[in-house]
Amino acid sequence: MKFLRLLPLFLCLSVFPVTSGMSCKPTQQRVTYNTLATIGQTVNTAYAAYLDQVVAGKAKYSQTLAQDYNKFQGLYNTAVQAASMNLQAPTPTDLEGLGRSIITAINTLKL
Repeated sequence: MKFLRLLPLFLCLSVFPVTSGMSCKPTQQRVTYNTLATIGQTVNTAYAAYLDQVVAGKAKYSQTLAQDYNKFQGLYNTAVQAASMNLQAPTPTDLEGLGRSIITAINTLKL
């Protein structure tokens, strides 16, 4: 699916105004929110597109991918809760890494 191949570009473009200095200096709260929202939305969109292909019979269901996605959801919810209490808390690297591996696994399915 062409959309899945464009997700990394979307991710870069959605963070570009925050990191390029093309906007007013964002608050730490805004940076934390944007980072978590972008990661969550990107992974959720990719997984939803993958499930659409499974339902259409164009892709095989992967139990491993489903387990990774469920693990991602748990880590994501924990990161959001941590950020709500401490806006200086960085995004966990395991959350970013797991999100990246889910998108990579979906892209290798050649939907």
